[in-house]
Order: sequence, then structure tokens, then C-alpha cells
Amino acid sequence: MKQTAIITVIMVLLGGSAMAKGKTAVPAVKQPPVTVATQSYQQVVKRDKKGKIVRDKQGKPIREWVKATKVVPGTVVKYIDTVGNHTKQTIEKLAIKNPINQHLIYVAESATSETNATITYSVDGGKHFDVPEKLYVVGLDKKKHLAQPKEYNAIQWVIASVPPESNVTVEFKAKLK
Repeated sequence: MKQTAIITVIMVLLGGSAMAKGKTAVPAVKQPPVTVATQSYQQVVKRDKKGKIVRDKQGKPIREWVKATKVVPGTVVKYIDTVGNHTKQTIEKLAIKNPINQHLIYVAESATSETNATITYSVDGGKHFDVPEKLYVVGLDKKKHLAQPKEYNAIQWVIASVPPESNVTVEFKAKLK
């Protein structure tokens, strides 16, 4: 059996309660059928144990992604959503939405998925999503123009299918203003 679900990045654990005769209610915590865990990473120059910059064969500093801690303006941050299907059924057409914080600028063409997914964007805070060729905004000159990646304020992935009891990831990059 297959399920179809639409979900946003913010998930809430489903709670319930069990009542035994003559005893007080004990909350039962259930695993939600789908979870989304988001982690942010920033790129830093790799250093050895002595703090010296590690370089490649051409002498260029080697960069690596680490969990984001203190991010300064101009830093590119990579956001990875791990989507978990905790059911015994394939979930089809699972929509994952990520807002792009007002302090961030989306990095063009950086949204990806490790599995088959349709990626669309929003310029109205996530009310409507579409492909870049169909996204328009009204500029300061009161004229309608094709939206630029820096004007995107949300991303949506519609994942074709998530197999039973498995995880898939989606990601995008944004630069701190």
C-alpha cells in the first residue's frame, strides 16, 4: 500500500495517552510517520592539529563543511534536511518546504535532492511555488519582472517516493547578508 503526504519542515511529535483502569493517564509518545531533521553547515578552511592550514597539491587551502556555529555576514551556509519515513509503506509525493530566512540570500541552483524530486521556489513567503521560469515579482519601478534567485524566500521539494523505513536528504545553500 502506498501513501501520499504533504509535510513542512517543522514537525511535531504526535502524542497520545493511555489509561489503565484505576490509574492515572500516562502519556504515550509515538514516532511520527515522517520526520524532518534540519542541520546547517558552514564551510571552513581545514587545519591540522597545530592549527596550520592544510593545503592540496596545488597549494590551495582545503575547505570542509562543519556544523554551523558562529556564522558571519558573507558566509555560505548549507542546509540539509533528512526526511525519515517511519512506516512500512512507500510514501509518494512528499512535499518538504524550507523558508529562506530574511537574513539569507539563496545561492542559485544549489537546491538538490539525493532522490527523484521536483524543486520549486516561492517569492511570496511559501504561499505559491513554481519553477524559476514562471516566478515574477514587481520591482521598485512598479514593473513585473522574472524573479532572481536572491528574491526567492522559500523552497519546496516534492519527493517522488520515500521507501519504507528509510531516509532521504534534500539540501540548499544560502549566503548570510
